[in-house]
Amino acid sequence: MNEAERQALILGQQAGSRYGLAVPRQVPMGRIGSQVGQRAGASLEFKEHREYQPGDDPRRIDWAAYARTDQPHIKLFHEEVNPHLDLVIDGSASMALPDSRKAEATLALAAACAAAAENSGAVHTAWLAREGCHRVINDTAAPGVWEGLSLDGDLPLGDSV
Repeated sequence: MNEAERQALILGQQAGSRYGLAVPRQVPMGRIGSQVGQRAGASLEFKEHREYQPGDDPRRIDWAAYARTDQPHIKLFHEEVNPHLDLVIDGSASMALPDSRKAEATLALAAACAAAAENSGAVHTAWLAREGCHRVINDTAAPGVWEGLSLDGDLPLGDSV
């Protein structure tokens, strides 16, 4: 990686540090994480009661409410999510055209997205699509220390992915 590309990563990281990514309203089921989601889940924070329906887990019955009302109710808790961002960087030769700043712009944008993800509490992983998809060295760290981002692959992006 040349000095201009390294500088693009640092500038992108600085630009992205002013922003944050919004957590999506719909997240995969079964994830437990660091942020509260919109649906019912398995955290310790109480959300609401609802009437028992056939098929509900009997371990979720609020026995105190059942004793008071003679109707089984289920205790619902807030869902916790662990947001994650996967960045895929095009490592094909089309990114390193002579007299073009395409590579620097791509790296700055990837670094800005990674920094914004960090600001919102998400973790990120950077991938380089160059003769397959491979993790970037130091990809979970700050973008300024990413290594191994040679953007001169022989295959086009579609074939690499």
